[in-house]
Amino acid sequence: MDKIDEKTLKRLVARQDDKVKMGEELSRPDYCRVLLFNEATKEFEDTEKGACTKCWTLLSIQAGNHVTRHFEKTCRKRTKEESEKSASEPEVKSRKMTAISFGFVYLTVSSTTKKYKDSEVKKVTDALAKYCLRSGKSFNHVASTAMKSLILDITNSLSCGYGDAATSQLPCRNTIQKSSELLAKEIVKKVTDNVKKFVGNRMNLLVDHGKLVVNYLSIFGSFLNDDVKLVIVPLAFMPCLDGKSGRETANCIIEKLQSFGWLEEDIVKCSITADGALSTLSGFFKSYVRCVNHSLNLVAQHMVVPLDAHFMELLPVSKQLEKVSRLFKLAQIISGGLRGNVNACQNLSRLPALPIETRWMNGLKCLKDILILSDEISLVIGMLPTKVRSAHHELFNESLKVAKSTLLVMEPLLDYNQLYQTQSEVTIHLVLPTYKLLETRFNSFLSGKFDDVSLYDLDSICSDTVDALSRSGLAVLPHYYKEFDSVHFAAVYLSPKTKKMLSFSCSERQKAKGYILSLLPQEIRLPVTSKTNKSSSSVSKLLSLVSDVSESSGETTSELERYESEHVDALSNESVEDYWKSRRSVYPHLFDVALQVLSVVPSESVCESAFSQAAFLLDKRRTRLSYLKAEYVVLRTQLATKYPEILP
Repeated sequence: MDKIDEKTLKRLVARQDDKVKMGEELSRPDYCRVLLFNEATKEFEDTEKGACTKCWTLLSIQAGNHVTRHFEKTCRKRTKEESEKSASEPEVKSRKMTAISFGFVYLTVSSTTKKYKDSEVKKVTDALAKYCLRSGKSFNHVASTAMKSLILDITNSLSCGYGDAATSQLPCRNTIQKSSELLAKEIVKKVTDNVKKFVGNRMNLLVDHGKLVVNYLSIFGSFLNDDVKLVIVPLAFMPCLDGKSGRETANCIIEKLQSFGWLEEDIVKCSITADGALSTLSGFFKSYVRCVNHSLNLVAQHMVVPLDAHFMELLPVSKQLEKVSRLFKLAQIISGGLRGNVNACQNLSRLPALPIETRWMNGLKCLKDILILSDEISLVIGMLPTKVRSAHHELFNESLKVAKSTLLVMEPLLDYNQLYQTQSEVTIHLVLPTYKLLETRFNSFLSGKFDDVSLYDLDSICSDTVDALSRSGLAVLPHYYKEFDSVHFAAVYLSPKTKKMLSFSCSERQKAKGYILSLLPQEIRLPVTSKTNKSSSSVSKLLSLVSDVSESSGETTSELERYESEHVDALSNESVEDYWKSRRSVYPHLFDVALQVLSVVPSESVCESAFSQAAFLLDKRRTRLSYLKAEYVVLRTQLATKYPEILP
């Protein structure tokens, strides 16, 4: 074995390295021969040195009195000094010794009682409070033994030595709750203060009662910010009985928003988007905006099951409509059967829609998914119950043409419904054109025009079904079209690509202009320099008398007139937000009006998503929470999720 210098060997023994181990005892039990691992032979070999197993000092094995001197004086003195030093140290560094056998040596390892500093405990508490806000987890969860063990494991992975003493320092449930509530109040104040300047001007409200969590009212605010970007912010999730009158509900909303420091006169200037059940709020706010998603769902429902007012008109096609209604039920049966069979689900590329009776277009969605997955379903149909197999046979063997025809007519309703649920951009200017587009589509089908159907697919279409649904659609569209307010017409006018409103009647165009003029300040007129007629010839004079172009009087031209006459590139992909952002200085007064109108969100579907989140957060472990605590739990999570950057 190659010689190793004594200094290196002493260091290896002192730190009890794996390359050395103690061999046979020499002159006493705590004095052993030192063996060193040889890389060449892969064995431990004698170093002709010994070591004290009390203090791990390297000693020579040659005869002499040095071993006795070491154990009687040096080692005893060193051990005594270490004991005194240990006794004088604070508790945080005291050690509890445990013996563990390691190879040929009996080593001692320590289970320490190292503690956190006060500043570190504060950081851990703040981190747990933020975790509660982001995740919506209960305070019992973050104060549980499992969570404390996780924190301790993470701490020890960064700096070892923390044990039971550190665990006892971690915050309890009440401490975390207090810290989390203070942080949530700070977030709510920041958000409401930031949007306060838009209240009474661009701010509009979205409200809805829930089905999953009853007797609560979800409130959101929408506005276009200074960068002309749509912002939708959660404002409240408050206890409010479904059966309250419009006045009582309005008072609840106003009182809640006043708690943010908003003025009542500014709050009532907001438009309010809601479904038909909350239409009674129209008398207490600037205007009531009918939720377009609810409207489209009702159109789809009453295309299949006509309103009483249209029953006699649609009596000749009632049998065809009953077939469509039957198809929706069959599709829901098949969809439910597939989702309830684990083996069948494993063989599908995706699951069909979940059948829910409370959603009006759910049958249509199930039918669409079943037709898309028809090839995959045919391979697993044998795994399903008799009821499901019978429904599958009836749909695909007896009513396939009716099913495809139904989808041909009604599928756009699904697409439009999905579009208005995604509220990342301004969409209010598209609501009325959507209804005009549906009307045009139904009229085309009635006249036998199937422009978007290939010749091959025409053979698989049932013309009677297409005719029946088109007639029913044309009957029900006007009923829900008239529920839309002046703000919808104004939004169409303020969209540069639809400002001509060619598909609208003269009275509707006047309605749009009248609404906009009511929002404009007294028109600021810009001077226009009149051109002097330098020529005084008889021809020029006669031409001016017969001219079709009106001469400028030199007075003024309004922003509205200039906006109407401005050329717009029909092929441009410029959004309505980008258009008005670029026209801020061109039409300064009309710009302010446009932002007020386009800030209105036509659907309150975002409120419905709040109830889904609330149902997840307010689970059975939180059933005894007070109303105010439940409101706090939901709102804090909504804000922390939407604005993670404002968390300190």
